[in-house]
Amino acid sequence: NKDISFEDLEALMNDGNFEQMMQEMMNERMKAFKKREVPEVRSIVNSLQSLTKNELEDIKYNLNVDVNTAGTKAKIAAAIAPYVQEFVKGWITSAVEDQTAMYDHFVEKGGISDAINSEDSRLDYLMGIGVLNCGTMGSDKEKLYWYMPDEILEIYKSVKNESFNDIVRNNDEIMRISAGLVHFYGGINYDDLFKKVKAYIDNDEFEFADFMQTML
Repeated sequence: NKDISFEDLEALMNDGNFEQMMQEMMNERMKAFKKREVPEVRSIVNSLQSLTKNELEDIKYNLNVDVNTAGTKAKIAAAIAPYVQEFVKGWITSAVEDQTAMYDHFVEKGGISDAINSEDSRLDYLMGIGVLNCGTMGSDKEKLYWYMPDEILEIYKSVKNESFNDIVRNNDEIMRISAGLVHFYGGINYDDLFKKVKAYIDNDEFEFADFMQTML
C-alpha cells in the first residue's frame, strides 16, 4: 500500500504476525523453486523454459524488451533469450565484489552449485534478469541447485581480468559512498545521490545509467 504511513509500517513490523507472514512468503518462494528442474543442458533458453509465464513476463519487463509473448513457454523463452544474453554483456560490469565471488564459485563448479544460500533475497533480482536459476535434480526434490546458464558463464569468464576487477572495486566504492550518504541524509532521491557520489568518483565517463545498474 503506497499510502501506508511510517508509523503504520513500524506497527506492522512490530506485530507478532509480521514475522510469521514473512516466513510464509519465504516458504512459498522455496516451494516454487523446488517445482523447477535443472535442465540437462543449462542454456539460457532451457533455463527460461523452467519459469512460469508470469516470471517470463517479469524478465521481459525488467529488460525493457518488446517481444511477442503469446504462445507456448518454449516460444516465449526462445524470443527472450537473445535479449538476456545481450543485456548481460553490458550489465556484468555493474557487479560488486560479493557478486563476483559467487560468480567465481560458479566458474569453479562448472556453472552449478548446491552451496548457494537460497534464502538470500538478492538472488531474486538475478533470477529476474535471467542471470541465475535454480531447481532440483533427479529424485531428490528437496535439495536445490543454483546454476548460471552456459552462455552467461562464458560471458563472465571472457570479461574476468584485472581491468574488470578494477571496475568491481570501483563499484564497491560507489556502494560504500552511497550507503554513507543515505545514512547521513536519512533519505535522498537517486538523481541527487548520483550527483553527490559523482563528486567523489574520479571518472568523467561515470554516467547515471552506470550508477543505477550498480545500485540495483
